[in-house]
Amino acid sequence: MYLSIDLTNMRFRHKHEDMEVVCNLAFIELNCRAYYVFPMHDTKVLNDFTNTELNLLYKNTTGREPSTENRLHLKKFILDLMEFIPETNALSYEVEEQAKRTPEGDELLYVKGAMRPGKLQALTEYIRVDTNAEREQSIVSGKVLPKVTPKIPVKTKVKVPASNEREQATAPVPVWLANTLKMQQNKT
Repeated sequence: MYLSIDLTNMRFRHKHEDMEVVCNLAFIELNCRAYYVFPMHDTKVLNDFTNTELNLLYKNTTGREPSTENRLHLKKFILDLMEFIPETNALSYEVEEQAKRTPEGDELLYVKGAMRPGKLQALTEYIRVDTNAEREQSIVSGKVLPKVTPKIPVKTKVKVPASNEREQATAPVPVWLANTLKMQQNKT
């Protein structure tokens, strides 16, 4: 998993298993700001941040002040929070197409199901993670935390109807796919 941080506002922005997707999302949405993309398993990544930046990142992620000023504990709290950040629901080909259509200097918004990015609204949703006081106390006391079981997206298999069943399919078909199917039928 990879994460991106908006360094201007010190907020987590995206989490995804594909680094290219996270980089493209950061380019689309944070094009005019400083941002940082890193692998989630790299525990040394937080060493580059100042205490103030760590405090802001924690506060902006949880909505509350950290319970300690200890730098080591704060870094461990943030590493623990990263496990609970939900994965960004994004499709790599859409993100790539939207990044290609994002002019430099514009901050736009990734739109799932589209090939062009949307206009950024005045209010942007940011990632919020609830803290767990027991987990934080365990970190401070040095106890080993139980591993978080990540939510794995369910991959469903879609049955493609045979050519004689196409008229009976009930699922909506994207326009580009419908046109491709028509072109293939015309060739045969």
